[in-house]
Amino acid sequence: MNLRPEVLEAIKQGPLKEVDPLQPTEIQALTIPEILKSEKQHILCAAETGSGKTLAYLLPIINKIKDQEMKAPSFPLISPTNNEEVEDQLKEKEKSQAQLLKSPIRLLNRPRAIVLLPSRELVEQVLSVSKHLSHFAKFRSIAITSHKNRQFVRKTLLMPTDLVVATPAGLLDYVENNHVSFSETRYLIIDEADTMFSKGFNEDVSSIIKQIKNSNITQNNRSYQIIVVTATLPKTVNELLSKELTFIKRITSHSLHKSLPNLSHNFIDLKQFNYNKYEAIIQTLKAHSESASTMIFCNKKIIAKQLETYLHTKNFPVIGLYGDVDDRTTKLESFRNQESHAKILVCTDIASRGVDTTFVNHVILFDFPTTIVDFLHRVGRTARAGKRGKATYFITKKDRQLAERIKRNIRDKRVLS
Repeated sequence: MNLRPEVLEAIKQGPLKEVDPLQPTEIQALTIPEILKSEKQHILCAAETGSGKTLAYLLPIINKIKDQEMKAPSFPLISPTNNEEVEDQLKEKEKSQAQLLKSPIRLLNRPRAIVLLPSRELVEQVLSVSKHLSHFAKFRSIAITSHKNRQFVRKTLLMPTDLVVATPAGLLDYVENNHVSFSETRYLIIDEADTMFSKGFNEDVSSIIKQIKNSNITQNNRSYQIIVVTATLPKTVNELLSKELTFIKRITSHSLHKSLPNLSHNFIDLKQFNYNKYEAIIQTLKAHSESASTMIFCNKKIIAKQLETYLHTKNFPVIGLYGDVDDRTTKLESFRNQESHAKILVCTDIASRGVDTTFVNHVILFDFPTTIVDFLHRVGRTARAGKRGKATYFITKKDRQLAERIKRNIRDKRVLS
């Protein structure tokens, strides 16, 4: 794929250290060469959950950042003066700057690449992958969200910054207060695009796109690249992309919007439980291995809270993750580590987007979602990265029509439209 030696080493020694043989996933093989090929071709990368999209965009962007550094001129030599003391001071200053920045292309608080994500949990997750790679590829990435300690972030931005991973609102806050500048930003990645182009995020995302576009136009029409990443591609996203990014190149995996191949499905008509979901959930959990990690999805926060409380009374090792839960990151980490009190996660769709859940064996839809997009995101929390998984769906009267359509499409191996 024409990746630099240090980037290849970062893959081998970093997040894919345990993978043997080392080879790209379908979406990585399709996307990485296309991103590397051009400095101005905008790219849409659409693939099913758990297919390796994070590395599909991080690797080529890191590669481009390192290429820029290699092509950049060295720090200019300081012109001699007649004052030896002044000259020595200037040389010391030059040496200090070179040690700090390594290259004149690396500037303070001016990231060359930005990754946008909808939640602080996803920001921390992508930052973790990025830092794993940076040990070998030698670049610097930082996270910006509204919940980060402001003094710490401002201090961090006073050092060379290559890649910023951020939520849109958090990033704009620092831009508006002149702590971050887009003047050197050549690469913008918008991950979880089906969420990012929806109500609540779209205005901020559009503002960031516009500012980066204008920044590059004012610098002699300098080329820049926007990469849009998603696990589902609703009509609304397609329309917005056509409006915001004309001539974007669309790259989609063969399995997009199809049921994951290693996922087994269990549709439960609640009629057999007299529509008592609490009885159904107890029977379902008892029938499943107690050691298996399980996610239970609810449509509303109030239902998730009630279900978490109920399962506690039945002595299940359950924790909850929804909008106003304190310390969401710690709870997610407890579940990820499968601590004794956190084998089961009751959650809303806040946990259905992008979060690394390769360890999850079982997903239960306590409430059936109202759209195919939410269905795909929820069931995509298991059977990831080639592993097997199970999904159980509770079906009420109002869910039957959508559930039957999904069941038929899964059976016939068709796109879940």
